[in-house]
Amino acid sequence: MFPRIELCVNVPAKNKLQISKKTTATLVAIAVILTVLSVSFFSRLQVKGQSTNGGWLTELPDSYTQTILSGEIAVHHEGFQCVGFCVPDGVSYAYLKGNFTSTGNATNAAVTVMVWKAEDFSNWLCGRQSDRPEYNVDFMPAVSGNINLTLASGLYYVSIGSAAYNQTQTVSIKLDLSYGK
Repeated sequence: MFPRIELCVNVPAKNKLQISKKTTATLVAIAVILTVLSVSFFSRLQVKGQSTNGGWLTELPDSYTQTILSGEIAVHHEGFQCVGFCVPDGVSYAYLKGNFTSTGNATNAAVTVMVWKAEDFSNWLCGRQSDRPEYNVDFMPAVSGNINLTLASGLYYVSIGSAAYNQTQTVSIKLDLSYGK
C-alpha cells in the first residue's frame, strides 16, 4: 500500500498574519519533494502476491485498489484540507471514484472539492491562477457530488475547501483509486 501524504494549508483572513508568496512557494516545494521521495521509495516495496527481488516490487499487480479518503473531514472556513496520492508508471488504467457530502445548514453547506496534478496544484498555490484541476475545473462549490476520473500516471492532490463564510464544514467523503496493468 502506498503512503498517504497529508498537507493542511490554512489561508489567513485579512487583518491576520500574512504568509509571503516566497514562504508559501518554499513550503509547497518542500511538500512536493517529500511526497515524490516517499512515493518513489514506498512504490518499490513489496505488494502481497507480486514478484519481488529482495523485497522490491518488480512488476505491477494485475489490479489494485486503495482508499485515498474515507470518513469525515473538518474543513475550516479560512482554508482547505489536502491529501496526496500517486498513480505509478506503467499502469494501463487508473480510476479515481467516489463521492462526497457536506453537512451544515442549507445555505452554508457547500464545499469545493478538486483533484489536481501535483505541478498544477503547486503553481495554483503560488498564485498562478491559470492552472486548472482535473476535477471541478470551474471551482464550483457543491453540497454533494460524485467523482469519476480516469488518470494518467503521476502525483495528484485532492483538495477540499469550505465555501461557507465564517463556518467550519464537515465533509463525508469516500474516494478509491483503482489501477492495474
